[in-house]
Parts: sequence; structure tokens; C-alpha cells
Amino acid sequence: MPNGYIAKRESDKLKIVYEEKPSGPYSYQVDTLPGTCDVKEFSQRLSFKLESTLPGKLDQQSATTAVLDFNQIELPITVRTIQDGDQFQPFGCDYLKSVNRFCMDKKIPKSRRNQLPVVFSGDRVIWIAGIQIDDRVKVTASTRTVLKIEMEPVHV
Repeated sequence: MPNGYIAKRESDKLKIVYEEKPSGPYSYQVDTLPGTCDVKEFSQRLSFKLESTLPGKLDQQSATTAVLDFNQIELPITVRTIQDGDQFQPFGCDYLKSVNRFCMDKKIPKSRRNQLPVVFSGDRVIWIAGIQIDDRVKVTASTRTVLKIEMEPVHV
């Protein structure tokens, strides 16, 4: 198709969209907290901050916010694209699952999946940004300090 327009299938729909040349894989590192990370490839800013837990503040998960047990996390934190072999333990599950398979099961289009920010502690996925946290870093009654990650749109 002319001028950057393409036809693509997503699930059972055919879409005609304008698509800029996709950017390649990316990786950013957050060495200190609090900190921020601008993911220009996804037009999002991730903000990382530590908070003490208070009764009633344990469940603040949303599509744009992850609240994690900081004692289960090691620095540096890496934000990068999905790679083959990435696995995590979805919230509420007791088994590992491929990040790619999880995103396919959630019907996230491949074009979006390839640029989706994934947050790592060491070599372990802790949050598929905007989608799901890893069960091993969930906040529990014994959590004293949480890592709060907020995602917001940004024009970088």
C-alpha cells in the first residue's frame, strides 16, 4: 500500500493503518530509586518510588500502576522489550508462563507486544507494564516497603 499504510490482521479483524517504521528492541536501566525511565518507543514514562505500606494501601494495582514488595526486588531495574525465553509467574498463579504466550492469550496484537515495556529485577520479570505483575513480587501482609511503578503517556 502507498505512503506507509499497511493492511494487517489482528484477531478476526482486518485493519488499514499508517505504520511508521518500527523501532528495534530497546533496553533502559534504573540504578537508583526514586527514578524515572522514558520509553520513547512506547511513548510512556515509568516512575519508580518507594513507599511504606499502610493498612488499606495494599491493593493499588491498576492498568497504569504496579505496587510490588520491595524486599523481593534487586537493583538495577531494567525496562526492555520482550525477548524469546522471557518467563514470569502471572499474579495468582503457581506456575511459570512465557511472556509471549501470556500476551498472546490476552490477545495483545504482535505489533503492540513487540514494543511493550517489560520491567525486570535482575533477570526476573516483575511487571509486564500495564498488563500483569509477577506473583512472586506481590504485596503481602508482611510487606513493609513497596516499590510503586506508575506509567503515564509522555511525548519524548
